[in-house]
Amino acid sequence: MKTKKVITWVRDKLASLILAARDCHYSPCNREEHLVICQGKKFVVNLIKWECSCNQWLICSIPCKHTICCLGHTRQNPKNFCHTFYGVEKYMETYAEVMHTIAKVDLEPKDISEDIQPHPLRRHLGRPTCTRRKEPWEPKTGIKRSSIVKYKTCGGLGRNK
Repeated sequence: MKTKKVITWVRDKLASLILAARDCHYSPCNREEHLVICQGKKFVVNLIKWECSCNQWLICSIPCKHTICCLGHTRQNPKNFCHTFYGVEKYMETYAEVMHTIAKVDLEPKDISEDIQPHPLRRHLGRPTCTRRKEPWEPKTGIKRSSIVKYKTCGGLGRNK
């Protein structure tokens, strides 16, 4: 079977999934179904129906790491199990139409650049704040704590003089 050509980001995604599939343990059940144990969880992969019990393959149409683990043991290429709309042929078919530009002679670049100017910088009145103003829901820090101070000379209670 000839290997499909897939677009670049799918090829990169498959490469990262091949590395992630190294953590999975494979055991064949029958010709169609395979059992994969990954991180203590069991997943059943059906290569004929293109299904995995994690449903990742069903959602994005790219084989999950459990499927890639099975494909590695059965010596099949994961690119052949991607949906056809990830193929290079479909990509080229989608973007085959040429987009024509709209010619507008009276609009020149210098006319556009003269209108765009930065906002003038204005300084605010008054003394700048040292810390930012907190929102009403934020906890207030720097609460004044009252403590009783002893006199230095006699040791009595009161303020420090």
